[in-house]
Amino acid sequence: MELAPEVQQRIEATVRQVLEESDMSETTEYKVRREASERLKMNLSQPKYKPFVRQVVEAFLEEQKAKEDQQAEEDPEEEDAGRGKRSDGGKEYTDDGDLIICKSFQQVFGQYSFDPVLAFNMNYPVIK
Repeated sequence: MELAPEVQQRIEATVRQVLEESDMSETTEYKVRREASERLKMNLSQPKYKPFVRQVVEAFLEEQKAKEDQQAEEDPEEEDAGRGKRSDGGKEYTDDGDLIICKSFQQVFGQYSFDPVLAFNMNYPVIK
């Protein structure tokens, strides 16, 4: 089902606004979709909207990566310091099919380097 152009524009503008306001280290596609749904007063998790929202999120992330790459080329010292580096691995999705924008502490650092005290101080769940 094709969305009307004016509906696409409203959804895209709202999703981009939510993404720009979000902490990219803590957000997921689901959270972005939920926040945009509340702002637009429509359920963007419906099958007719969900693929379009995913497309907008992926386009936004690609633009952000291109900006980071351009900044890294302009300032190679920052790249050497560890900034601007990003894994080019495949995209990951939740069991519900939502794009994972960030990863949890444990996923990034692995089970063996997981520190329960640090997790408590950073409000991460302690996994036993």
